[in-house]
Amino acid sequence: MSYGFYAAAAGMDVQQARMDTLTNNLANAATPGFKSDHVEVTAFPDLLALYRVDGDNSAGLGNGAFGPLTAGDTTDFSAGPLEKTDNSTDLASGSGAFFAVQGSAGQVLYTRDGSFSVDSGGYLVTAGGHRVLGTGGPVRVGGGGFTVDAAGKVTAGKTVTQLRLVTFANPGRLVKTGDNLYTAAAGATAARDPQVRQGYLEGSNVNLIKEMVDMLDAERSFQSDQKMMQVQDDIMNQSSKIGSPS
Repeated sequence: MSYGFYAAAAGMDVQQARMDTLTNNLANAATPGFKSDHVEVTAFPDLLALYRVDGDNSAGLGNGAFGPLTAGDTTDFSAGPLEKTDNSTDLASGSGAFFAVQGSAGQVLYTRDGSFSVDSGGYLVTAGGHRVLGTGGPVRVGGGGFTVDAAGKVTAGKTVTQLRLVTFANPGRLVKTGDNLYTAAAGATAARDPQVRQGYLEGSNVNLIKEMVDMLDAERSFQSDQKMMQVQDDIMNQSSKIGSPS
């Protein structure tokens, strides 16, 4: 089979992955604290160099490893705009620090989505019901009002706790787990200047115009690769007729 089929098919796979990621970004354009993803693409020369260095051609060029490949998603952790809500349970960190929350299995998870509420037990929780963590465990504010200062100190008549706010030297190692939450094997350090804003939310950092332009580009590239496959098919059909009995 012609390598042109492999190259076109690989290109279609890449553009489909791009469209899936872009669609997810657009769907979360209004999700507080959402961080957009982008597909990384490995060029064929880099792929060939990888084979040469590793000395492993088990998925060799003759078996279809020809053309571009996706190298996974990368997340853009740049800050989104602060949006005033005047809701006392909404919190935002102006310094890009993450809120620590308790997972369903007791593990520590992280989020930039500060759209919290107070559950029936008086605990501050995420939209998914995960309890927000302070330095001494889950944050319990009771049924009355509470305030949070810029340093993350929670007061409900008296000082309750300090929010557990962390930063990461390399946030690229964070892994999305759904519900706008992340896991991290290590690397969390206490935020020095979290700049917490009560009554505000950090908006999504999705750039709608850029995402739409990129989606159109991915769609056109997909269509071009599709046409290339049709051309390759026509060439193969014509080649098979050469020298055949009339």
